[in-house]
Amino acid sequence: MKTPSCSLWIFVARTDTSFLLHTIPHLVKMNNFPFEERVLVVDTAPLMGHTVNRPFIGTMQELRECTEKLLEAGIVDRIVDINYDPSYHDSMYRKHFGQPIRFTHNYKGYPILGSIFKIEECKSDYILHFDSDMLLYQKSNYSWIEEGIKLMQ
Repeated sequence: MKTPSCSLWIFVARTDTSFLLHTIPHLVKMNNFPFEERVLVVDTAPLMGHTVNRPFIGTMQELRECTEKLLEAGIVDRIVDINYDPSYHDSMYRKHFGQPIRFTHNYKGYPILGSIFKIEECKSDYILHFDSDMLLYQKSNYSWIEEGIKLMQ
C-alpha cells in the first residue's frame, strides 16, 4: 500500500512581515515530516476587517522579500499567490458553496477564498494548513501528522 502524501501550506500576508521569518522555520522544523512540498500562500488582497489597524504592517515588497528568503534558504519549496481572478472566485464559490458569494474574505479579513484555493491547488493526499502566526511544539520521537493520517484513514 502506498504511503499517503502530505503537503504543508502556510498563509502569509503583509500583516505577518514582522515575525514570519521566525515562525515559518519553526513550524517546518517542529513538524519534522517529509512533506511532498512546503508552500507559502500569499494573500495579495487589500487589507480589510480588523487587519487594517494592526501594528507593524509591512508592504507587499517587504512580504515578497521575506518569502524569497524562506525559499532561498530551502525552508519552503514554493510560493503561490491566491488567485483573485473574478472567474476563479465565482467558479470556486459555486463549486464549494453552491452559489456565488461576493466577498473573498470574512468580516475579520481572513481569506476564505484562500482556504478554498489551497485545497484546490494541493496535489497531495493530505494537506496541513497553518497561518504564519501559529506555533507548534512536538516531542522529537512523535509525529502528530502520521497519527492524524492514520486516524483519518
